[in-house]
Amino acid sequence: SGQAPLAILMVATSVITFSAPLHPFALATGRDRPYALVLVGAAAGNFLLNLVAIPTWGMSGAAMTTLVSQVAVAVFLGRLIRQADQRPAVPMTLRTVRTMTRRSKRRLW
Repeated sequence: SGQAPLAILMVATSVITFSAPLHPFALATGRDRPYALVLVGAAAGNFLLNLVAIPTWGMSGAAMTTLVSQVAVAVFLGRLIRQADQRPAVPMTLRTVRTMTRRSKRRLW
């Protein structure tokens, strides 16, 4: 029966939904390479776990490895964002915007 795998995948979907805002925030902090490593690592881990889980537990094993990989993505993205100290890669203050606009006006005139 597919009830158990469906229930596990519903939990995985809620984890994905919860961690969805972390993806653009991780990219906005300028941590592109570690972000890619987290996603590639989770995909590779999911694949390797599936090699063991599917023959042993079938659909439930596949659903469980998906849940585990999505939880890992959420945890590592949370850590990645905390490491970035929650600062954007290029901070734009009102002062830097004024300076940039003044310089561009000088060049045009």
